[in-house]
Amino acid sequence: SKIIIEKIEKDMPILKNFEFGISKESIEQGQKEFNQGYLITVPKKVKEDEQIEIEFILDEENLTLVDNIVIVAEEESAANIMIKYLSKDGSAGYHNGLLTVIAKEKAHVKVRKINLLNNETLNMDSTQSEVYYYGNVEYLLADLGGKYSLTNYHGDLLEENANGELDSIYIGADKKIIDMNYVMTFRGRRCTGRMDIKGALKDEANKIFKGTLDFKRGSSRSAGEEGEFCMILSPTV
Repeated sequence: SKIIIEKIEKDMPILKNFEFGISKESIEQGQKEFNQGYLITVPKKVKEDEQIEIEFILDEENLTLVDNIVIVAEEESAANIMIKYLSKDGSAGYHNGLLTVIAKEKAHVKVRKINLLNNETLNMDSTQSEVYYYGNVEYLLADLGGKYSLTNYHGDLLEENANGELDSIYIGADKKIIDMNYVMTFRGRRCTGRMDIKGALKDEANKIFKGTLDFKRGSSRSAGEEGEFCMILSPTV
């Protein structure tokens, strides 16, 4: 693969400040105290169809994961990246993740995040994307695990014909708490943005969803679409 993956021990470059996120404290921890960091660069005009997979595993010897991942897709490039979080046993763990995606002119980035953590783990996940002229970021979050799962996404469509797509699926059971805050900000002309959230709840699970399509001055002829569907499988959710 021509994609460059660098493991960063400290001082991850902050290419974009988090306007949104789980909290100020969780963002600061992810930026300054991460124990897993990766800078992924897709060079100009490099187009990789093969999926790159990054997997993080929590167990009784590795209970805490704070990961900071930055993906930079240069002009006219393309990449397909999957990030998976798994629990190897039933130990109560802690996950705080930051992800930044920069899609430059005519770049196309597909990112899939899969949460398969056990039902004793606290999961916090903050993701942001910055999309330039005719760029495209497709983001899929499968939020299937965790005792508490807090997820935050901000797609920033900066220039003309930038496109952002967010698909989120979730499952809540027992007394799981799911808190989702998803925002798309339209700044350029003729931008398109879509958010589609689907899930199912049972037992005494609790879900909060907040979705925002924010059209700024200068985003004329832009269009946004938002849909949310929840299947309720118990009267006590």
